[in-house]
Amino acid sequence: MGRFFGKRWKIDGVTAGPIRRHYPANGRYSVIFERDDAFLEQIEKINWAKPTIQRLSEDANEQGLPEGYGFKVVDIKYDNSGRYYTVELQTASQYLGDVTQYQEQIAELESAAAEKDSIITEQAAQLARSEENLSVANAQLAEVEAAYDDN
Repeated sequence: MGRFFGKRWKIDGVTAGPIRRHYPANGRYSVIFERDDAFLEQIEKINWAKPTIQRLSEDANEQGLPEGYGFKVVDIKYDNSGRYYTVELQTASQYLGDVTQYQEQIAELESAAAEKDSIITEQAAQLARSEENLSVANAQLAEVEAAYDDN
């Protein structure tokens, strides 16, 4: 049971207290874990690259960690007198969640574009053959006209 900070968040199933953003350092956060709620081993096992975060308190003023981001642990400090850990985090990457639908859509569009490229290439070849046939026909017509003019 949280003694001083309260139970405000669950991060990968580990109960945490407040989450604070560092100002003016962009992308830096501190998370408090009370010793009664979390052991160092539990904190170290959190998948900070893609944590699952659940709000436990109704404190709407506390923003928590931004959604869709992964984090890198900068430092873990233990305060013996207060019996809590402070985990300092830095945003490391942003993930987009499940993009399978978009990957399928991209594959379909690439396939359609390749098919159109193939059609365009074939039509360009047909046009070249038609132009060649037209040149031959024009040459034959010129011969016929020359022969007609001679007669």
